Amino acid sequence: RGQKENALKCRINGGNVLLGYKIGSDSVLEIDPATAPLVEEIFTRYESGETIKAIADSLNERGLRTRKKRPFRVASLSVTLKNRKYIGVLTLSSLLVYLF
Repeated sequence: RGQKENALKCRINGGNVLLGYKIGSDSVLEIDPATAPLVEEIFTRYESGETIKAIADSLNERGLRTRKKRPFRVASLSVTLKNRKYIGVLTLSSLLVYLF
């Protein structure tokens, strides 16, 4: 019940904070101005046809790291690109909550 109520209020129920976001007041996801441009770059480059490997290699060559301070990998970028929270959809069981 608590998780459902949190989801309906667009609050985070725990887990890792997504790259490009931070937890704001009342546990609500907010865009992180420091890392959001990186996420936008990743999605833009992928949308323009660049491979995930090329994007990961480029980010790593520039010395950029994930939120956990690790190098970017194909697997982690693939998960990022498929994460529905980036399009404003929070999923909890069969419940869909639109964040924006």
